[in-house]
Parts: sequence; structure tokens; C-alpha cells
Amino acid sequence: MPARDGTLRLLRAARDASVSRVVLTSSFAAIGYSPKPVRDYDESDWTDPATPGLAAYPLSKAVAERAAWDFSGVHRTVA
Repeated sequence: MPARDGTLRLLRAARDASVSRVVLTSSFAAIGYSPKPVRDYDESDWTDPATPGLAAYPLSKAVAERAAWDFSGVHRTVA
């Protein structure tokens, strides 16, 4: 997926260049496109890429941001 691959290329290049901080600007699409009865969002919310009929934009945002969090080794998912 291009969004995921581009995010990972950027993060690897930053790491290899010893960049100390990267700011990832995300989108509500990364968290807000899965069915949820209450509309209060927190760190445990993610758009589910397997959601039937999910449009390309929220799919790409969810997958790219998850890849960034996985790359960083820091997970904000509340269990």
C-alpha cells in the first residue's frame, strides 16, 4: 500500500540520518471510520481496515499511522 510504504520509507530515512524527532500529522480517518456506539475517541480507537466498504482514504490513513506506531515501537493502544 503506497501510504504505508511511504510512511515507512520516511521513518527509515529519518532513523538512518539520525534525526531525533519526526512529527507525523495524521487524520481523523485513522480512528473514526469504524462503527462505535459512543463518539468519544481515545488512544485505543483505530479505523478497522477490514471494515466492509471502507473508502481508500480512511484505509490508507489507518494503515499508514499503524505502521508508524509499529515502527516506533510505541503503542498507545489501551488494553
